[in-house]
Amino acid sequence: MIAKSSSSKYSTRAGSGAHQFHSYRWLCLLALIGMLLALSHQTVAAQRVDEQTLSSIDAYINRQMDELRIPGLALAIVHGDQIVVAKGYGVANPQGAAITTQMPFSIGSLTKSFTAIAIMQLVEDGKLELDAPVQRYLPWFQVADPAASASITLRHLLTHTSGLPRDLESSGMPDDAANPLRLEQRLRELNATPLEFPLGSYSYSNAGYMLLAMIIQQVTGQSYEGYVAKQVFEPLGMSHSFGSIDAARSAQPATGYRYWFGHPIAAAEPAYRSGPGNGGLYASVDDMGRYLIAQLNQGRLGSAAILSPAGMATLHQPAVERAGGWYAMGWGVSQTNGRTLLSHSGQTYNYFARMVLVPEQAWGVVVLQNSQYTVRLLAGDLRQDALADGVVSILLGETPVDPPSSNMFWLIYAGFGLLIVVQLAGIVRASRIRRRKRSQPGQLTMRRSWWRIGLPVAGNLVWAGLMLLGLPAVVNLTEVGYQIPDLTAILLASGGLALGWSIVRITWIIRPLTS
Repeated sequence: MIAKSSSSKYSTRAGSGAHQFHSYRWLCLLALIGMLLALSHQTVAAQRVDEQTLSSIDAYINRQMDELRIPGLALAIVHGDQIVVAKGYGVANPQGAAITTQMPFSIGSLTKSFTAIAIMQLVEDGKLELDAPVQRYLPWFQVADPAASASITLRHLLTHTSGLPRDLESSGMPDDAANPLRLEQRLRELNATPLEFPLGSYSYSNAGYMLLAMIIQQVTGQSYEGYVAKQVFEPLGMSHSFGSIDAARSAQPATGYRYWFGHPIAAAEPAYRSGPGNGGLYASVDDMGRYLIAQLNQGRLGSAAILSPAGMATLHQPAVERAGGWYAMGWGVSQTNGRTLLSHSGQTYNYFARMVLVPEQAWGVVVLQNSQYTVRLLAGDLRQDALADGVVSILLGETPVDPPSSNMFWLIYAGFGLLIVVQLAGIVRASRIRRRKRSQPGQLTMRRSWWRIGLPVAGNLVWAGLMLLGLPAVVNLTEVGYQIPDLTAILLASGGLALGWSIVRITWIIRPLTS
């Protein structure tokens, strides 16, 4: 068909059979050259990660997993329009099943880039405007300051410049799962919340991305999860990606692990409803590889397009300066060794994820982990967050530079452990004194009992009140227990020990009075 149409076209213009032949020959030659170039490009892309480089990546990941006690991990590397590496490391559950590349993981705040795409799709469809106030789409939206309520725009939410708090109290907890209206209910509670930062200044806010999810639901009439599945997962062929843990269970996701005193322990991931938009999605590493290809190729994967090139460029454009670089829309932007990197990390109770793009070299890396160690992060140890960056360094011929580990990690445990030791030592000492005094009649007077017993009792009751009543009053103890179960257990045990010991010592005071 090509020969026929080309011949007819060129015969009309030249009227020469010889010219027809030469035109046809040149078209065939050009087509052949194009095919060879395409095949050449595919072959080069497929061989970008040679055996030596892959061996270095394997050694790096295995070493980090051993040092950080990470149970399981999935890695995908993309170059251009292809996934060139996809593999699993370690175990997916206590039964020892191997991590596979089709196994869903919780991706945490990587979800924010999906939310940004959904918003931009609706902008391109004419249903939203980036600089429109949130109240145009959610008339009930309000914070404590009426002027700020009317001024916060979608762009503010996307770039974390709304001034809203980082989190909503009790958001993301198991009791949210059964109520489809929970998201709106939680967001309506912002009406008494003052802005924590001036409007326009950078302040990372999960609450802001929850609002974006609510806007998506409002203008589409669909759930956030349903919209993302239809408009992002489906066109990109992300068949092992889901909007919730309940949906992901059908594909046997990797079991999440929490850490108890440095040791990973398998734990069920709580489902939640009030977290859409900021961190509720699940995806396999194969699917995330496909997603990164679309990010690197102006919103396209093969014949599928989830966004226009201009729309994708807007999402990647640095919008506001922050520590270490800038924030765009659902992506952080930084400069490393003269290269521009786009990246984002995500963590939930039992999972950790990070994706990195190097647009100038067309590389993309995503690492999904089935464990998350909050205490390490609190101590300033960022090595678990840096695995994807280390892989990028190896791909670019550089030596990975790990963030420094911190002795504070161990000092935190030592400090909390010392708390229990001091309490137990005090109990043993007081018991010995009590026993010695009882063996010496006349020595344990009421006066001495009040001074030696009454004051410690008061101190223990105050501590018990702080731990058992005060702590739950200022933090969501269930959520904190999911994130740092070992330290939470120590604090509650310390409070319970103080209360129990107070009761014992009170009996020491009462008995002489009643005998």
